[in-house]
Amino acid sequence: MSVGLYLGTMALNEMAFTELQEFPGVNWIFLPAGIRLLCTLLFGVWGVTGIGLATLFITTQYFFQINGFTPPA
Repeated sequence: MSVGLYLGTMALNEMAFTELQEFPGVNWIFLPAGIRLLCTLLFGVWGVTGIGLATLFITTQYFFQINGFTPPA
C-alpha cells in the first residue's frame, strides 16, 4: 500500500509542479515527503519497506534518465 501511495504522489508531483522545478528532480513543493512520514507513522516497518522499494524503483527508472545515464544491462 505504501508503495502505491508513494509512487502515486510522486507521479502527481511531477504532473502538477513541473513548472516549479528549480532543477530536474528538485521541486519547491514535494508531496511525497508527507506520504513518507504518514506511511512510516501508520504502517511502521512495512511502510518503511514499501517506501524503500518505491524509492529504488523511482531511482532506477527516473533519475538515471534525467542525467542521460543508462545503467548497464
